[in-house]
Amino acid sequence: MQKESFKKQYSKEQRLKESENILKHYQDRVPIIIEKDKNSRLPDLDVQKYLFLSNFRVFQLNTLIRSKLNLNKAEAVYLFVNSKVALRGDMSIKEVYDKYQDDDKFLYIQYCEYNTFGV
Repeated sequence: MQKESFKKQYSKEQRLKESENILKHYQDRVPIIIEKDKNSRLPDLDVQKYLFLSNFRVFQLNTLIRSKLNLNKAEAVYLFVNSKVALRGDMSIKEVYDKYQDDDKFLYIQYCEYNTFGV
């Protein structure tokens, strides 16, 4: 069973207050919510909310997620924002945040395996 999404767990006001507090105290970091795509068969992460240094790269995030999910090298994980925009590994988290942050000032990233999209 999939975890309830962060947006369903907390009101927009709660999320905005939290993200603004984070950004105020950690100006060199980016608040991110990482959730499994609704069609994915991969396990849920134990933690949804993360705080990454601005210069952290998407490929590093992918490696971290793979490690937390205990995947072997043959299993691919893909990262998306807005459930459709694939992220390039060389992008910094700050670049992704600046382009795709939500109205509540969190960046929402979804992960899935390749065959989620029917290929």
